[in-house]
Amino acid sequence: YATENLYDVGTIELIERAHVNWIWVTWSNGFSNQTEAPQQVLLRRYIEECHRHGIHVTAYVSIANIFWEDMFLHVPESRDWILKINGQPVPYPAADYAAVGRVTRYMADLSLEAWQQYTLGRVISAVNAGADGIVFDNSISIYGRELLEQFTARALAEARKRNPQVLLMSNYSRELMIAARAENAITSESGWEPGIFDSQPPRWTNGIHRPIF
Repeated sequence: YATENLYDVGTIELIERAHVNWIWVTWSNGFSNQTEAPQQVLLRRYIEECHRHGIHVTAYVSIANIFWEDMFLHVPESRDWILKINGQPVPYPAADYAAVGRVTRYMADLSLEAWQQYTLGRVISAVNAGADGIVFDNSISIYGRELLEQFTARALAEARKRNPQVLLMSNYSRELMIAARAENAITSESGWEPGIFDSQPPRWTNGIHRPIF
Protein backbone atom coordinates (compact mmCIF):
# COMPACT_ATOMS: atom_id res chain seq x y z
CA TYR A 1 0.00 0.00 0.00
CA ALA A 2 1.17 3.51 -0.81
CA THR A 3 1.33 5.96 2.10
CA GLU A 4 -1.83 7.73 0.93
CA ASN A 5 -3.70 4.46 1.47
CA LEU A 6 -2.52 3.78 5.03
CA TYR A 7 -6.01 4.26 6.41
CA ASP A 8 -7.79 2.32 3.72
CA VAL A 9 -9.66 -0.46 5.54
CA GLY A 10 -7.91 -2.93 3.26
CA THR A 11 -4.75 -2.49 5.34
CA ILE A 12 -6.52 -4.10 8.31
CA GLU A 13 -6.08 -7.48 6.66
CA LEU A 14 -2.32 -6.87 6.62
CA ILE A 15 -2.40 -5.98 10.32
CA GLU A 16 -4.25 -9.20 11.13
CA ARG A 17 -1.86 -11.28 9.06
CA ALA A 18 1.00 -9.77 11.07
CA HIS A 19 -0.80 -10.84 14.29
CA VAL A 20 -0.87 -7.24 15.54
CA ASN A 21 -3.71 -6.31 17.87
CA TRP A 22 -2.86 -2.70 18.75
CA ILE A 23 -1.82 0.02 16.32
CA TRP A 24 -0.97 3.73 16.30
CA VAL A 25 -2.59 6.24 13.93
CA THR A 26 -1.91 9.93 13.39
CA TRP A 27 -4.89 11.96 14.61
CA SER A 28 -3.27 15.40 14.85
CA ASN A 29 0.29 16.49 14.24
CA GLY A 30 -0.03 20.27 14.45
CA PHE A 31 -1.95 21.53 11.46
CA SER A 32 -5.29 23.26 12.02
CA ASN A 33 -8.40 21.25 12.81
CA GLN A 34 -9.84 22.31 9.47
CA THR A 35 -6.88 20.92 7.55
CA GLU A 36 -6.74 17.69 9.54
CA ALA A 37 -10.49 17.04 9.39
CA PRO A 38 -10.49 14.99 6.13
CA GLN A 39 -7.95 12.53 7.56
CA GLN A 40 -9.95 12.27 10.76
CA VAL A 41 -13.05 11.36 8.77
CA LEU A 42 -11.09 8.45 7.31
CA LEU A 43 -9.79 7.53 10.74
CA ARG A 44 -13.23 7.31 12.33
CA ARG A 45 -14.19 4.60 9.89
CA TYR A 46 -10.76 2.98 10.17
CA ILE A 47 -10.93 2.81 13.97
CA GLU A 48 -14.43 1.33 13.79
CA GLU A 49 -13.25 -1.36 11.39
CA CYS A 50 -10.20 -2.10 13.52
CA HIS A 51 -12.49 -2.69 16.49
CA ARG A 52 -14.60 -5.08 14.43
CA HIS A 53 -11.44 -7.12 13.95
CA GLY A 54 -10.37 -7.00 17.59
CA ILE A 55 -7.64 -4.41 17.00
CA HIS A 56 -7.14 -1.54 19.45
CA VAL A 57 -6.06 1.90 18.28
CA THR A 58 -3.93 4.63 19.86
CA ALA A 59 -4.25 8.13 18.40
CA TYR A 60 -1.13 10.29 18.03
CA VAL A 61 -1.57 13.94 19.04
CA SER A 62 1.22 16.51 19.09
CA ILE A 63 1.17 18.38 22.38
CA ALA A 64 3.01 21.39 20.99
CA ASN A 65 3.54 21.55 17.22
CA ILE A 66 2.17 24.54 15.36
CA PHE A 67 2.60 24.44 11.58
CA TRP A 68 2.27 28.17 11.59
CA GLU A 69 1.41 28.90 7.95
CA ASP A 70 -1.68 26.68 8.10
CA MET A 71 -2.63 27.55 11.68
CA PHE A 72 -2.32 31.31 11.22
CA LEU A 73 -4.54 31.06 8.13
CA HIS A 74 -7.32 29.00 9.70
CA VAL A 75 -6.95 29.94 13.36
CA PRO A 76 -5.78 33.58 13.43
CA GLU A 77 -5.66 33.66 17.24
CA SER A 78 -2.93 31.03 17.12
CA ARG A 79 -0.49 33.85 16.36
CA ASP A 80 -0.58 34.46 20.11
CA TRP A 81 0.03 30.80 21.02
CA ILE A 82 3.69 30.56 19.96
CA LEU A 83 6.21 29.88 22.71
CA LYS A 84 8.79 32.69 22.90
CA ILE A 85 12.09 32.88 24.72
CA ASN A 86 13.74 36.30 25.00
CA GLY A 87 11.04 37.56 22.67
CA GLN A 88 11.88 35.07 19.91
CA PRO A 89 9.58 32.26 18.73
CA VAL A 90 10.90 28.77 19.45
CA PRO A 91 11.08 26.47 16.40
CA TYR A 92 10.49 22.74 16.68
CA PRO A 93 14.07 21.66 17.41
CA ALA A 94 14.46 18.43 15.44
CA ALA A 95 13.74 19.61 11.90
CA ASP A 96 16.12 20.50 9.05
CA TYR A 97 14.72 23.87 8.00
CA ALA A 98 17.65 24.50 5.66
CA ALA A 99 16.17 21.87 3.36
CA VAL A 100 13.05 23.99 2.78
CA GLY A 101 14.56 27.42 3.34
CA ARG A 102 12.31 28.54 6.19
CA VAL A 103 11.01 27.55 9.61
CA THR A 104 7.83 25.60 9.05
CA ARG A 105 6.75 24.91 12.61
CA TYR A 106 7.02 26.47 16.03
CA MET A 107 6.43 25.18 19.53
CA ALA A 108 3.22 26.23 21.24
CA ASP A 109 3.16 27.83 24.69
CA LEU A 110 1.69 24.92 26.64
CA SER A 111 0.96 27.15 29.62
CA LEU A 112 -1.70 29.08 27.68
CA GLU A 113 -5.29 28.12 28.41
CA ALA A 114 -6.30 28.73 24.77
CA TRP A 115 -3.70 26.25 23.50
CA GLN A 116 -4.61 23.70 26.15
CA GLN A 117 -8.26 23.95 25.17
CA TYR A 118 -7.42 23.52 21.49
CA THR A 119 -5.34 20.44 22.22
CA LEU A 120 -7.94 19.00 24.59
CA GLY A 121 -10.47 19.34 21.78
CA ARG A 122 -8.26 17.11 19.64
CA VAL A 123 -8.00 14.54 22.44
CA ILE A 124 -11.74 14.52 22.97
CA SER A 125 -12.47 14.15 19.24
CA ALA A 126 -10.08 11.18 19.01
CA VAL A 127 -11.64 9.42 21.98
CA ASN A 128 -15.14 10.15 20.65
CA ALA A 129 -14.03 8.54 17.38
CA GLY A 130 -13.22 5.37 19.31
CA ALA A 131 -9.49 5.68 20.06
CA ASP A 132 -8.50 3.34 22.88
CA GLY A 133 -5.47 5.44 23.76
CA ILE A 134 -3.81 8.80 23.20
CA VAL A 135 -0.07 9.31 22.78
CA PHE A 136 1.29 12.84 23.12
CA ASP A 137 4.45 13.72 21.26
CA ASN A 138 6.81 16.72 21.51
CA SER A 139 6.57 16.73 25.33
CA ILE A 140 10.01 18.26 25.70
CA SER A 141 11.95 19.52 28.70
CA ILE A 142 11.48 23.18 27.76
CA TYR A 143 7.99 22.96 29.33
CA GLY A 144 9.15 21.56 32.67
CA ARG A 145 7.83 18.59 34.57
CA GLU A 146 5.16 20.46 36.57
CA LEU A 147 3.43 21.90 33.50
CA LEU A 148 3.57 18.60 31.61
CA GLU A 149 2.08 16.74 34.56
CA GLN A 150 -0.64 19.35 35.00
CA PHE A 151 -1.72 19.27 31.38
CA THR A 152 -1.53 15.51 30.85
CA ALA A 153 -3.51 14.88 34.04
CA ARG A 154 -6.14 17.27 32.73
CA ALA A 155 -6.19 15.51 29.36
CA LEU A 156 -6.55 12.09 30.98
CA ALA A 157 -9.46 13.31 33.10
CA GLU A 158 -11.24 14.67 30.02
CA ALA A 159 -10.59 11.49 28.02
CA ARG A 160 -11.89 9.28 30.83
CA LYS A 161 -15.22 11.12 30.80
CA ARG A 162 -15.73 9.57 27.37
CA ASN A 163 -13.95 6.24 27.92
CA PRO A 164 -12.99 5.24 31.48
CA GLN A 165 -10.58 2.63 30.10
CA VAL A 166 -8.63 4.95 27.82
CA LEU A 167 -4.83 4.94 28.01
CA LEU A 168 -2.85 8.17 27.91
CA MET A 169 0.90 8.36 27.48
CA SER A 170 3.57 10.79 26.30
CA ASN A 171 6.77 10.32 24.36
CA TYR A 172 9.21 11.44 27.06
CA SER A 173 12.97 11.47 27.07
CA ARG A 174 14.73 9.71 29.95
CA GLU A 175 15.08 12.86 32.03
CA LEU A 176 11.32 13.51 31.84
CA MET A 177 10.07 9.94 32.20
CA ILE A 178 9.02 10.59 35.79
CA ALA A 179 6.44 13.10 34.49
CA ALA A 180 4.44 10.11 33.26
CA ARG A 181 3.21 9.65 36.84
CA ALA A 182 0.31 11.89 35.82
CA GLU A 183 -0.66 9.39 33.09
CA ASN A 184 -1.67 5.75 33.04
CA ALA A 185 0.69 4.31 30.42
CA ILE A 186 4.27 4.82 29.27
CA THR A 187 6.10 5.10 25.98
CA SER A 188 9.51 6.47 25.05
CA GLU A 189 11.97 6.68 22.20
CA SER A 190 14.75 6.04 24.72
CA GLY A 191 14.62 2.25 24.83
CA TRP A 192 12.72 1.84 28.08
CA GLU A 193 10.34 -1.06 28.41
CA PRO A 194 6.68 0.03 28.11
CA GLY A 195 4.24 -0.43 30.96
CA ILE A 196 1.32 0.82 33.02
CA PHE A 197 1.03 2.63 36.35
CA ASP A 198 -1.30 0.39 38.34
CA SER A 199 -1.20 1.51 41.98
CA GLN A 200 -0.79 4.40 44.41
CA PRO A 201 2.03 5.23 44.73
CA PRO A 202 2.34 4.28 41.08
CA ARG A 203 4.23 1.14 40.11
CA TRP A 204 5.64 0.76 36.61
CA THR A 205 4.90 -2.67 35.17
CA ASN A 206 5.15 -4.31 31.80
CA GLY A 207 2.51 -6.36 30.01
CA ILE A 208 2.86 -9.32 32.38
CA HIS A 209 2.78 -7.13 35.51
CA ARG A 210 6.43 -7.70 36.38
CA PRO A 211 7.87 -4.73 38.35
CA ILE A 212 10.60 -2.87 36.49
CA PHE A 213 11.65 -0.86 39.50
